[in-house]
Amino acid sequence: MRSPSGLVVIDLDVPHGTRPGGISEDEAAAGGTGTFAQLCQRYGEPYPPVTFGVDTPSGGSHLYFAAAGGRLRNSAGLLGPLIDVRADGGYVVAPGSRTGQRAYTVRDGSPPMPLPPWIAALLQGGAATMPASARRLPVPGCAQGTAYALAALREETRRVGAAQPGTRNDTLNRAGFSLGQLVAAGLLPRAAVVTALASAAARAGLPEGEARRTIGSGMDAGARKPRGSGGAS
Repeated sequence: MRSPSGLVVIDLDVPHGTRPGGISEDEAAAGGTGTFAQLCQRYGEPYPPVTFGVDTPSGGSHLYFAAAGGRLRNSAGLLGPLIDVRADGGYVVAPGSRTGQRAYTVRDGSPPMPLPPWIAALLQGGAATMPASARRLPVPGCAQGTAYALAALREETRRVGAAQPGTRNDTLNRAGFSLGQLVAAGLLPRAAVVTALASAAARAGLPEGEARRTIGSGMDAGARKPRGSGGAS
């Protein structure tokens, strides 16, 4: 379906199979949502809190914004790894559509908020993806670090809870890895992460013992590659 005039959709994807475009293991683990949150932090801007959003069958999401004027082009990876933009001449699959047994579902029915000016400026200026040296998390204990970590926890638990049979363990392992990095960086308490992921895994239908083993394995692997303000891992 062709996108309605006046909308810009940011497509936050997840990696499928081998990592696309030579992106790093950390970027693949974070997915488009984590990369977008880091981009917001890099520019000192809040993660867009309330706008029309759709969960995709692959585990990603579409964020809908109202265009504020000026021609915006479609792009793939311009804002960062696993982030695509659909604007003039682009299209996205509408909520309610299905891929096999899985549907595109509305996650937030709020009206599309205006596209943040800083994002529009990046798209209009053809800004390059931020360098690896800029992809750093804030110092533990600061407000931005806490906000980033909590947003990541919410997103990862949402993905785990919505995971379908055949993808549940992999989704849970990826979530454990990504959040384990934040635990090792001092941005989240381990007990809270384990509890949240275990609850989400139960909603997805995973047995408790299996889920906790997967959580522990993923978090331990992530802890060996912490992400923090001191530099890229």
